[in-house]
Amino acid sequence: MYIFGRTRTAAPAHTRAAMTIAVEAVERAKQVMGIEVYAWTTLWSPGVGGILWSTRVQSLEELRTATEKWGADGPTMDWIEQNDHVFEGPTNDVLTEVIHGAPTGEPGPFVTTVQAQWAPGKAAEAVAVGVEISDTFARLTGRSPIFGRSVTGPFAGVGWITSFPDLAAVEAGDAATNVDAGWQELLDRASLCYLPGPTVTMLRRLA
Repeated sequence: MYIFGRTRTAAPAHTRAAMTIAVEAVERAKQVMGIEVYAWTTLWSPGVGGILWSTRVQSLEELRTATEKWGADGPTMDWIEQNDHVFEGPTNDVLTEVIHGAPTGEPGPFVTTVQAQWAPGKAAEAVAVGVEISDTFARLTGRSPIFGRSVTGPFAGVGWITSFPDLAAVEAGDAATNVDAGWQELLDRASLCYLPGPTVTMLRRLA
């Protein structure tokens, strides 16, 4: 399975309009491409005003077919051009292959992502520890992260995606891990196989 994401940034003077367009894009994407698409915005994280559209596909061929339908739809392309002014900066895509875990049902209203890169010579260890981190977090919190590797973007990228039903569950997850000595030891061990500076982002679902 793959998770595909496309990002834009809302222009500061058009934030509300950009959020409205983000939601409308989800409905258009479902109709044109025939797959489930979700819209997100960054919450209390780097990249304020960031908007992400995501979808899940079983193969790259499925993704290619869907995106070609999107690009070939004339009314949709006209609509994109008419509303481009509410965004600023480039459009960026990211593609992740799921290594461990699988999404079940729709994602919750809040998601946290952690992005890291394995250190030179640590590829196999980084993947093994990444799976261990997912399983340990699930055991401590009851929330099961998806662990994957970057197909596009920075080389050697890996990441964890965790869905939460509400902010109380996010806090409960933090509390459960912060007091667990085994979790802290696992993170200390993980620091040896990943480069410094992993990025943590919280997202709020728009549609």
